[in-house]
Amino acid sequence: MDEEQMQAIEALLPQLEALQGQPFGQRLGRLREEKGLTQGELARAAGITRPYLTQVEGGRTPSAELQVRLAHCLGLDDMDVAILTGTLTAADFAKGLRIQRLIDAIREHLPAELYAEFLALLSPDSGVTSWATRMATLAGVEDFQPAEPLPGWSKLTAAHRRLIQQLVAKLVLAQQAEEVGTDGD
Repeated sequence: MDEEQMQAIEALLPQLEALQGQPFGQRLGRLREEKGLTQGELARAAGITRPYLTQVEGGRTPSAELQVRLAHCLGLDDMDVAILTGTLTAADFAKGLRIQRLIDAIREHLPAELYAEFLALLSPDSGVTSWATRMATLAGVEDFQPAEPLPGWSKLTAAHRRLIQQLVAKLVLAQQAEEVGTDGD
């Protein structure tokens, strides 16, 4: 993702925050109307009654499964479903942009071979999950907030994500220290 794309996403964050400040049913109703569907049509497609859909659009909170089914009935892709249901928030996008910028900065400061190794470490097939489990157990890492999203990030436990975040921070600090050490030579 280039800087222009990241700036375009940043420009949309306030709109996304405003949208996500509204109840699910209100957002659903607006999307249904934009798609030109009646409540009856959407209800039939989702396998529920029109009166129940009226209740949902009026503020009743349906199950997560039904939220996803309704969103798919509106033809939304997985990303839009996650946004509509609140699974993916504006804060998640902001974190994603920050981590993308960090990865870009790491790419700029690492030799290509080391950067490729870094990316391989982040891949879901790297074995980092089992390694991070052992390390987190040894280090006693237990309670903290989930970190920024990366490919395969959601498949990791919170302890795994935190440990990887700490490793990335150490890598950046080591690179900065190396740069300071070589500036004076």
